[in-house]
Amino acid sequence: MLKIIQEGTMRTKHTQSITCIAWKDDTIFATCSADGSIKIWEIIEKKIKKYKKTLYSSKYVTSLDWSSNGNFLISGGLDKAITIWNVSTGKPIKTLKGHTGAIESIACSHDGKYIASSSNACDKTVKIWNTTTGKCEYSFEGTHCLTSVAWSPDNNYVASGSWNNRIIICDVKNAVSSNSNQKPKKTLGYIDFDSTVFSVAWSPDGKYLVSGHSNKLLKIWNPYTDECTKHEKVLKGHISGVCCVACSPNGKLIASYSFAKNIRIWNATTGECQKIFDDNYSHHCLKSSIAWSPNGQTLAEGYFEKVYLYSVQNYEEERETRVNKKIKNIIGMANSLISSIDH
Repeated sequence: MLKIIQEGTMRTKHTQSITCIAWKDDTIFATCSADGSIKIWEIIEKKIKKYKKTLYSSKYVTSLDWSSNGNFLISGGLDKAITIWNVSTGKPIKTLKGHTGAIESIACSHDGKYIASSSNACDKTVKIWNTTTGKCEYSFEGTHCLTSVAWSPDNNYVASGSWNNRIIICDVKNAVSSNSNQKPKKTLGYIDFDSTVFSVAWSPDGKYLVSGHSNKLLKIWNPYTDECTKHEKVLKGHISGVCCVACSPNGKLIASYSFAKNIRIWNATTGECQKIFDDNYSHHCLKSSIAWSPNGQTLAEGYFEKVYLYSVQNYEEERETRVNKKIKNIIGMANSLISSIDH
């Protein structure tokens, strides 16, 4: 049984809506806002209690992510640039320019070597940046606004959703190692859908990809074929478009967020909706975010100027862990007893 407990709600010092949340570790996370600011917070005893620092961008910030070592924050927004921030000093250390339109989404590769960014309909590109040199090593052109980017766990591919009902998967490994001016090998190619793809997320093991759509659906599919697998799952239940999807760190759960401020938690294996919470159909939010903490025990939600924290407890897993621990203790006691008898 899955239990969701709201642990804390905090009205942040943002003056406009929160657009993205990114966790550094299990106690520290960052938020960015349409007001152009990035704020870093610390959780103490499951409450958002410590406001650590503010980083100021020049314009509306749409997306952010932490570097793999947690020393830097990366942000992108309406100024068409990607900024790498030194968290200790609160100062930008590098600005990456090359997009001709506002940046919709950014993501740092899991090995920290690259940054992927996607842009709006004025630009229509996914760009891959070298974090050390700051140079754009590859640019892939789509046909419409590219809404989100996500790295595969092995850092070989980047998936991006778009307004023209497609998910584009870039073979980054081959593109960067061959020639940045050539298109990547189409080992994965395009996946066509019948609705706008607002959000994409890889499973932690890289075996499946989840997408959130304007037609209120989520889809789980195999990204290593040019068509959905026979075991494709379509998750139904939201009453408005799904603007954000996120896989739990253990890959067992999927969180989804709709424009109607409705969060659902799904079983990734069965596709069953296990929990519905935070219903508020009276307000629709055009830009929101949800994110799992690295340990998978907390789900954070950004809604207008507030942050909500939810404790996610899976009693079946906890019971299994307790039983396994008891069995281990019994075996240990038995081995000790046998050892004492032998001596």
